[in-house]
Amino acid sequence: MVVLAWVNVVVLAGVGGLFGIVALIPFAMANDDPASGPLVRHGLLQLVAYVGLWVWLVLGVWQASGALDAVGWSAVGVGALGWAVWVGGVVVTMAAFFGLARLDMALGRSRRRDG
Repeated sequence: MVVLAWVNVVVLAGVGGLFGIVALIPFAMANDDPASGPLVRHGLLQLVAYVGLWVWLVLGVWQASGALDAVGWSAVGVGALGWAVWVGGVVVTMAAFFGLARLDMALGRSRRRDG
């Protein structure tokens, strides 16, 4: 089970790391949208979401590494839980980012209309 745990940790770190690097592209492009509000335009929401993606990856890898202490099918479950932590964290982070970006866009639109 040690091999399974290390493969799980290495693959999760590799896939998550690659995802984290590729995620820079849409986050950088969000600044250029003329309809964006001040938080997106200045990169504050992108920074928080980007750091969140890496935090969830670290937590997922930490959880998956717990498979080293487990035996049998428990090790498989602990490793899978590490993946679930990362994927769930990405979903929550991106949903929060897009929801807050939408509110920020509405705020920017109302300020442009008032100003």
